[in-house]
Amino acid sequence: MKQLTFDQAWIFFMAGEWKKWDIETIVHFQLCQKYLCVGADKFFKGCKKYGVIWKPNIATTIEGLRQKKKFYKQTKRSDQQLEDFGVSKRTLALLEKDVMQASMIINQKKQRTNEKNKV
Repeated sequence: MKQLTFDQAWIFFMAGEWKKWDIETIVHFQLCQKYLCVGADKFFKGCKKYGVIWKPNIATTIEGLRQKKKFYKQTKRSDQQLEDFGVSKRTLALLEKDVMQASMIINQKKQRTNEKNKV
């Protein structure tokens, strides 16, 4: 899977698409990433459930590979691409922008959603 840069991880977190995922999918996705890019509470709850250890930058180490292998064995999953997780085209497009542009787009969308909810 493609490693997200620090800025892309932040954008992915702010886009909030991971909030729709179950705990198993969150753990699966995050185990492949160098930077934390999903909600820590759900992720670490899932790590505890599956008995895996995650630390920043572990995804690119031998220990990270062992943890992924352990998780894959328990869940019958395998390595996937970003698109395979059901990440929307909108979020994939945001990952190509710089962090300031992406943040503005995300905030505008949240603002529109909040205005609709007020009505």
